[in-house]
Amino acid sequence: MARLAGLSKNMSAFLDMIAVSEGTKNIGDDGYNVIVGGALFHDYSHHPGVLVKLRKNLSSTAAGRYQILERYAKAYIKELKLPDFSPSSQDRSEEHTSELQSPMYLVCRLLLEK
Repeated sequence: MARLAGLSKNMSAFLDMIAVSEGTKNIGDDGYNVIVGGALFHDYSHHPGVLVKLRKNLSSTAAGRYQILERYAKAYIKELKLPDFSPSSQDRSEEHTSELQSPMYLVCRLLLEK
């Protein structure tokens, strides 16, 4: 369950859906401490920044419940004035990303937030 205070029930469900699709829900700290490939991290003070080689021509720094890349985490922390990479900060980052990029988010807002 998303942990950012003040989220609507529908936004919380939407964020849970993203966690399920990323394969992180119910792993470790409900996915908030998952590094791409399945390792766990324990320091929420910053994005772990671990570059994981997934196959010959694919590496990633994805981490957290929503598998946020390090470069985006740094940008969101700065832009949204987030204190860290904690579960609440990850939720806020993903909510922000969804607001900017996701047609599904717009559908949820239009149909479910009435």
